[in-house]
Amino acid sequence: MTESTFPERAAVERADCEAKTPPSGLSGKGAAALLQCLKASAPAPDCADEFGEVVEGVSRKDKSLGLLCDNFLQLFASGYSHTVELETVAARLGVGRRRIYDIVNVLESLDVVLRLEDRAASYEWLGLSRLGECLRRLSALEPPVKLVLEEAVEGKENGDAEEGAAMEKEKEGRKEKSIRELSVKFVCLFLQAASATQLNGTLSLDLAARSLLFHERGVGVAGGEPDPGAMKTKVRRLYDICNVLTSLRMIEKVKLAATCKPAFKWLGLTSDTKKVFDAVEAKSRIVRQYGGGTNAPVCSKRKLAQAAEGRRAVLKPPPPPHTEAPLPAPPASRPPPRPAEVLKAEAPTPSHRRVVDLTPAGTPRSASSANTLLFLAGVVATPS
Repeated sequence: MTESTFPERAAVERADCEAKTPPSGLSGKGAAALLQCLKASAPAPDCADEFGEVVEGVSRKDKSLGLLCDNFLQLFASGYSHTVELETVAARLGVGRRRIYDIVNVLESLDVVLRLEDRAASYEWLGLSRLGECLRRLSALEPPVKLVLEEAVEGKENGDAEEGAAMEKEKEGRKEKSIRELSVKFVCLFLQAASATQLNGTLSLDLAARSLLFHERGVGVAGGEPDPGAMKTKVRRLYDICNVLTSLRMIEKVKLAATCKPAFKWLGLTSDTKKVFDAVEAKSRIVRQYGGGTNAPVCSKRKLAQAAEGRRAVLKPPPPPHTEAPLPAPPASRPPPRPAEVLKAEAPTPSHRRVVDLTPAGTPRSASSANTLLFLAGVVATPS
């Protein structure tokens, strides 16, 4: 009986899970069991295929949003087109439309691109022409989100007025779920950090996410610290914006002196930013290909090292075939004892044998002692 392939096993397990599903719908436990079953039948998201063989993988940096934004800016700054069509650009850069949409939303918040009202998913490329004016406008306006530096107060209720304010802020937050609105607030937080003496333009993602969540909740620091899950989600979205701002050379990644945690320092509109939009610089700039030119999965450093070790093991020449050492020859069998007459006939004559005198000095020799010595030497058969 042959072993079934991975797709066949996955289809059988999926059918078994669906057969156990009640026709009236799934309960909470049933949905969890179905999800676990489907997860178990899916291929493992590592550097091995369905047959367990090591395949090529790429680093997370090769598929980062920052690298994709570098390619996007180089494409349009070099004069590719004055109209940004999401479908066309996504196909040209070899990524999904959603990834391009995130980049375009951040650029729209800085007036680098302008959305066309009469054409869906189309934008006009403005480049550097309005970026400086946009930053000056954001600096002059009242900050939409206040940078919160003080500690939160745990377990304090603020009454109906603050609850009403929280509901209004929640409605406002639902309207401003887009990354464009979040990017405007994030840039305003950077401008506040640049004017704060104790921060000196350096802003951590945790501090920014904390301030944004306090603003959305509408109760300030009186309601306690934000939920850790909400903090993690907000930090992830802010990190995508940081990738685009880093590609624009408007911020740079640094480490906090106190905790050594990563943070970002506001640079603003610099000469390096102008080089990003310069057509001559863009045409001469060498940009790494997104994803390494392959559709390989993203792997961690540990899995990439294991994959490289596996490839080296495959390319290593096989050792020579093992040859066993020859067995030693069996010891020769001892010859059978020969008769005394044969030994006597083969014995040398007394003239050719040197007899050692073992008699102590000063002891007279006798015939019996001489015969005894000759017997021991094998010359005579019996001692006298």
